[in-house]
Amino acid sequence: MTVAALTAYMPTATGAASDGLVHVASADVAIERASTETHVITSITVDNSGALVAVAGAEGATFSEQRGEPGGPAFIPVDSVEIGQVRLGSSSAAP
Repeated sequence: MTVAALTAYMPTATGAASDGLVHVASADVAIERASTETHVITSITVDNSGALVAVAGAEGATFSEQRGEPGGPAFIPVDSVEIGQVRLGSSSAAP
C-alpha cells in the first residue's frame, strides 16, 4: 500500500517539552492478510522519527471496533499516531 507524503506535529524523539513538525516521505507500507482467521485490521501509523509503520490487529472471524479484540484494530504504540486503517475481510486476494 502506498502512503502519500505528509507532515504531522509529533512529540520529539528526544523527549523535549515542545512538539515538533515531522516530515514523512511517501512510501510503500506492507500489510498482511489474515493467516488463521478471515478478518484483520491493520493500522498505518507514523512514529516520532517520521517512519511509517503497519501495526496489525488480532485476527478474527468478524470485524470489531474494539482495540485489541479479535478482528479489531491494534493498540497504537506510544509516540505514534494512527493515520489510517486497512481492513481485509478475506485470507485470499480479491478485487
